[in-house]
Amino acid sequence: NNIIRQAGAAYVLAQAANYYDDKSYFEASRKAVDGILAFSKIEVNGGETKRFIFYQNEIKTNANALSILAITELAKKNENFANTYLKSAKELANHILASQSYEGLFNNRYDSKRNRFLLSPDDYNNGESLLALVRLYKLEPDASYLKSAQISADAFLKYYSHEWNRSFY
Repeated sequence: NNIIRQAGAAYVLAQAANYYDDKSYFEASRKAVDGILAFSKIEVNGGETKRFIFYQNEIKTNANALSILAITELAKKNENFANTYLKSAKELANHILASQSYEGLFNNRYDSKRNRFLLSPDDYNNGESLLALVRLYKLEPDASYLKSAQISADAFLKYYSHEWNRSFY
């Protein structure tokens, strides 16, 4: 039982809902998003609300990104859904923005005892976070999403030009 895989499945179901004219895909994805958000915690600091998926005593930044992707897909299909869930997507994005390192990559581990992210970027989390910010920007044009995505894309080019991960092929 892995919350990241469940979030990925919610995203795929949301894509299917937009591709096929079958309401069952939309409902299955919406229920999956609700289930994933049930594991979220909210943190308010200085007027900014951050939401993060907390599962098995860890913050799952990958699940944040995949949840945003599912929400943005479902929001394309249903305006009522968008009005209800985009606030959660923005709160999840705030957490992703806070996870970005000075180099531009996203850290996927958080030490709640020290209240800081650990320097542990991984390939999957980076791609998911970048895509989530771009997709959310298309629906909610907050300049911080686009700026973060651009910084991240530049970091990818710099990092992967020397350290290409061949396991993706």
